[in-house]
Amino acid sequence: MEFELTAKESVQNLAGPEYPDTRLWLYNDRLGGPFIKARQGDLLQVRFRNQLPVPSTIHWHGIRNVNAMDGVAGLTQDPVPPGGEFTYTVPLEDAGTYWYHAHTMAWEQVARGLYGPLIVQGSDDIEVDQELVLILDDWRLDEKAQIDEASFRNMHDWSHNGRLGSWFTVNGRLQPQFPVSGGSRLRLRLINAANARVLRLKLEGAQGTVIALDGYPCEPFPLEEHGLELATAQRMDVLVDAGPDTFKLQEVSTNQTLTAAFFVPDATTRFSFPRPALRLPKVSLPSLDLQ
Repeated sequence: MEFELTAKESVQNLAGPEYPDTRLWLYNDRLGGPFIKARQGDLLQVRFRNQLPVPSTIHWHGIRNVNAMDGVAGLTQDPVPPGGEFTYTVPLEDAGTYWYHAHTMAWEQVARGLYGPLIVQGSDDIEVDQELVLILDDWRLDEKAQIDEASFRNMHDWSHNGRLGSWFTVNGRLQPQFPVSGGSRLRLRLINAANARVLRLKLEGAQGTVIALDGYPCEPFPLEEHGLELATAQRMDVLVDAGPDTFKLQEVSTNQTLTAAFFVPDATTRFSFPRPALRLPKVSLPSLDLQ
């Protein structure tokens, strides 16, 4: 499977129509990143072009990978210079929810928008009617809706291992609405791309069941009323049986509840058949090297 990613400067409307466009760094001019979807067992080849004014690399977060393809500048490869190219070859041995992001001065490059989702589907995934990939981020913007560049070199933020943002988006949009069918079973693939914010997520108006954490299946458990923490770079897969009414994804880590996204039933309503009990997919483990 071949893919091309070009990192470059881009101007997008991030903060809403009442604000000016924001200068960002993006892959392929896509807010929230191009969606890479593959099958377990595929060999992913990504031709990376760096059109930024600074060096960059790409890290494949959570994937069981070849060391030389891990994308950590100065450790597993030299950074790709401005105008340069590098081809990543990544074996996709495990199904799950992953993501890719810049890994050269990552505290700045990721915060400027250099990331995207990587979804690897398996042959025995839980059957659902609809999948939604939600990549969550907070951005620190100034009063003109521009990236607060001074904060990248702020020692106070560095001492806290990151900087909290002031605008919250899902797939690069403020409080997006996702159409769903009433009575359908959804799989929400949630990715925390925030620079430092630990999210606490809950559903309002629907019940969710967590079926995977950081890409790997877990014993299913309910997404509780008080929510579940999702730290920076973590992923969580949630199963939801949609009812006839709109429900919300909310961020509740502070005393001010933030609605991140709405899920709005359309005119199509499915007959609600009895659902089979959830089962865990098989997960292979790396072979032991005892030499």
